[in-house]
Amino acid sequence: NRLKQFSEGRRYFERAVLAEPASYDTYIEQGNQSIAVTQLGKLEQKDLEYEQDSARAMYEAALLARPESADALTGLAVISMFKKDAAQAIKFAQAATEAGPTNAGAYYALAGAYNMARTANSQAAAQKAVKRAGILDRHNLEGRELPDATAVWRYLNNDGRDPILSAPN
Repeated sequence: NRLKQFSEGRRYFERAVLAEPASYDTYIEQGNQSIAVTQLGKLEQKDLEYEQDSARAMYEAALLARPESADALTGLAVISMFKKDAAQAIKFAQAATEAGPTNAGAYYALAGAYNMARTANSQAAAQKAVKRAGILDRHNLEGRELPDATAVWRYLNNDGRDPILSAPN
């Protein structure tokens, strides 16, 4: 998918799911791919919604496989932000920080979700969350301003992803 070979990426996703249906990382990566498609350029609204719904379904599948997955919860927070649902974004991002207290991306998503809410209390909470994200990932997040959904996604897609290591054969 990163090489823009989407049909091959889809085939590899299907193989991975058949080989290990409980591999939550596989669903997270496919959800990330759906979000990435929405960021490539102008999509018709129905296509945008389809990709967002696909991402949500993949993150939900990841949670079925691993209910404590901070990455899946963060993905759901990002989708909620893109869908302009601040309450859901905050709920999922808070759950992500609880599931992954050292996950900088979860705190950055929480900052973005609170920032989206645009209330006095939420702005203070957003500042606290972005500061915590900066402590956890000094190189990439220290001193950043409050993010929007796109900034959170860019961080997660480029710098905030945990590497996936395959088990040896």
